[in-house]
Amino acid sequence: PPDIPPRSPLSSEVGTNALSRQLKALPTQVLEQMKYAATTTDITLLSDLVSSAVAPVNAALADMLSQMLNNFEYMTILEAIDLAFLANADSAGIIADQHSLETL
Repeated sequence: PPDIPPRSPLSSEVGTNALSRQLKALPTQVLEQMKYAATTTDITLLSDLVSSAVAPVNAALADMLSQMLNNFEYMTILEAIDLAFLANADSAGIIADQHSLETL
């Protein structure tokens, strides 16, 4: 059988929820750009955003995201961004739609 790479210890340790809590502190525009980059697997754009927009405000988060990028964990990053959007929407008093709730 083909070798299946083990799940990254980083994503197991940190978890999508913990990552999303840190991401939600970022400006919405940065999250939107990161979501686009992760969705299209534009590694260069995502890496540039981590360096230019995340690192200056949260170096530990930038390091974590860089490690996740190196491990090709785009879906984990994308899930955390979606959760951050939901958390921001909930804190603004906006009710998340049913589809978004199902992805939790």
